[in-house]
Amino acid sequence: MPRFLRISDEVRDALAAGRPVVALETAAVTHGLPRQPLEAMPPSIADPALPDAVRACFGPTVPAHRALGHALAAAARAEGAVPAVVGLLRGELVVGLTPAELDELADLQEVHKISARDAALVASRGGSGGTTVAGTLLACSLAGIPVFATGGIGGVHRGYAERPDISADLLAIRDASTLVVTAGAKSILDLPATVEMLDTLGVPLVGLGTAFFPRFLSAGSPDLRVNAEARDEADAARLFDAHRSLQRRGACCSAFLLRPSTRSPPTRWNARSPRGSARPIAREQPDPKSRPSSCPPSRRPPGARRSPRTSQC
Repeated sequence: MPRFLRISDEVRDALAAGRPVVALETAAVTHGLPRQPLEAMPPSIADPALPDAVRACFGPTVPAHRALGHALAAAARAEGAVPAVVGLLRGELVVGLTPAELDELADLQEVHKISARDAALVASRGGSGGTTVAGTLLACSLAGIPVFATGGIGGVHRGYAERPDISADLLAIRDASTLVVTAGAKSILDLPATVEMLDTLGVPLVGLGTAFFPRFLSAGSPDLRVNAEARDEADAARLFDAHRSLQRRGACCSAFLLRPSTRSPPTRWNARSPRGSARPIAREQPDPKSRPSSCPPSRRPPGARRSPRTSQC
């Protein structure tokens, strides 16, 4: 086993026995949600299709970031899969964090945002952090996990013509041998440019319940069609299996449309306007004049510099 890597017994045994394993990221836990309970539960929590085990993770006294981490794992278990929650904890890239370890990672004050680039730098100094899409795909490659589920992937940022800023997630997806199941690209990104970049990188897009690539919490744009539509989850798995039979290296990205109870109106939102508030942009076109900040504050590894051409989120 590679240095700095730890795979839990549950995940290792499941992989050895051929049971389904789903990798899950933790950057959304460490950097995505507030560290206090939600003031009000979102309507999606009352969705009758939501498994009871997922609903039970949320409550009036449970911090939102903790609830999210446990809810993702509970959702995987409810479908019969073993959740492989990935995170960097005390110098180890852990594949299969326990609930207690997930809580420890969630509550750390000194916490990094771990892309594939950062994993070794932070691990070598005993640090901890939540893994991004790229960081989690690194763990999938090391552990041999074929399926990774996430919310929104990174992509091409708005204003890329003036300052090229392309998430490391896209290159990691291109290089992985993993089925990446996602609700689309993050809402703050340039979605047409992101889909174009995935096409350039040769990443096949498979729609599950959608004919076009969604924008995370909304339906996206009908002119951004996927490469193939899957009839159901089994059909999506068959398409991925066929892809891997011809291309040993290279991921397949399966995008699904969220349930109506969880969708936002199909408008495009900037993370910030000049006045600091969100504002919609009606058309799905690049916006070279606006480049909102995409990442919440995070600690970079000591001595690490940000590349002018790639974003780690």
